[in-house]
Amino acid sequence: MTIARGHLELLGLERPDSHDLAVALDELTRIDRIINRLLLLAKSERPDFLVTDDIDVEAFVEDVFMRWSDVAPRVWRLGPIPRGHLAADEEALRTALDALLENAVKHTEPRETIELRARAAGRELVLEVVDGGHGIPPEAVDRIFDRFARADDARNRAAGGAGLGLAIVDAIARAHGGSCTVRPLPRGVLFALRLPGFELERRSLADLSPAQQPA
Repeated sequence: MTIARGHLELLGLERPDSHDLAVALDELTRIDRIINRLLLLAKSERPDFLVTDDIDVEAFVEDVFMRWSDVAPRVWRLGPIPRGHLAADEEALRTALDALLENAVKHTEPRETIELRARAAGRELVLEVVDGGHGIPPEAVDRIFDRFARADDARNRAAGGAGLGLAIVDAIARAHGGSCTVRPLPRGVLFALRLPGFELERRSLADLSPAQQPA
């Protein structure tokens, strides 16, 4: 892969306007990404997959949002974020959120909304990505987290998707002892990444309803 890419890039210097070379480089990039995601899925089954750290949730979510809000011309919204800390693998969690936001970008148009928000549910943190895009057909919900599953094959092929992003999200959630769920909306879809090990800051407790208070 590396050798092939090197030769194509050298040819690109000689023929910068070549459409065929651009297509070949894009295909190599796509294949390389698929391989890396398959390796990540295989690694997620190992007991040493996660390196747990203490994550400042508010700072972490804001950082992810700021990076993605510059990626695509969408109507980006940052919703409420509880103040607190989460015991989790920051790199793995960033990978999961990136996959959810990438999925939202692929299934929305420039003037449609993508919102990233979080909420406390007892001692769990629920990270939610909500988009106002095309949504998913009801028959695809049960298999949406399967490897190589794609809610809309034609649209995903056009966007370069291989159907591995959401499988990675599910694997990372399970490795943390959590889960990821999907809920179709009248317009768009809501993905909820639920993770244990959340400790709410005391100054935030007053903002919660009695049902949300940690046990």
